Amino acid sequence: MSKLIVKPGSKIRLADVDPDFHGPYKSEKDAQKHLDQQSASISDLQKKLYAERKHSLLIVLQGIDAAGKDGTCWHVLRSMNPQGTNVHGFKQPTAEESSLNS
Repeated sequence: MSKLIVKPGSKIRLADVDPDFHGPYKSEKDAQKHLDQQSASISDLQKKLYAERKHSLLIVLQGIDAAGKDGTCWHVLRSMNPQGTNVHGFKQPTAEESSLNS
């Protein structure tokens, strides 16, 4: 799954990322065993990151309305202790901000 890894200091263009990438799984049911293992791993890693207080993890989700961002948050964050997380929503870009990407 090297498609999902961004090396520190590297640049990424979201336009170059396939939003339909599902890895080797055809459905959530196909991936359930792997999801359960990853949930346990996420929980363990969060405890270690929180205890060490040296590093953090930033997850950025971008998509149009009804793209599944909320569902993704629920699936990822259900494995975490809410006391060790911060979630921030951002509004639609202003006209000036949007013009910078043109």
